[in-house]
Amino acid sequence: NVPTRVVSDSFGANGQICFPAFVGRAARGNVSSPSAIQSGDILARFGGASFGTTQYQTGGSARIDFVATENHTDAARGSAINFYNVTTGSNTIQNIASFTSAYANFTGTLVATNLTATGNVIANNISGNTITGMLKWKNFISTLVKNKNKQKKINI
Repeated sequence: NVPTRVVSDSFGANGQICFPAFVGRAARGNVSSPSAIQSGDILARFGGASFGTTQYQTGGSARIDFVATENHTDAARGSAINFYNVTTGSNTIQNIASFTSAYANFTGTLVATNLTATGNVIANNISGNTITGMLKWKNFISTLVKNKNKQKKINI
């Protein structure tokens, strides 16, 4: 029983040009006639699947998907990075976080020791002083100013 590893070494004078890369390339169509990726298509996936008592988990136990957020052209290639895992005691994979250039969404409880947000913070399902639902941020300072009469300490 020996662990397997994938190692990618890179050597050179300039770290901006010479670096190891793991890249998944995706297209619709086929190798002879590729066509544009469409919104929602997975561009690449990195995941881990565990063996249970009799089989491997079909959808994996944890994964990171790189996904198109629009129909891709040579001038527009919007994308998101989605993180998935399985809750302890379950076997159902679920989205726990999504990131685009415009937002970051977290599902469940966000536990952060030192969180800095630039932009709005939109919190759903605030119970007491704990955010238990989705946290989304954009223009955080202006939102605090607008809601200063409703301020309360929030544990994040």
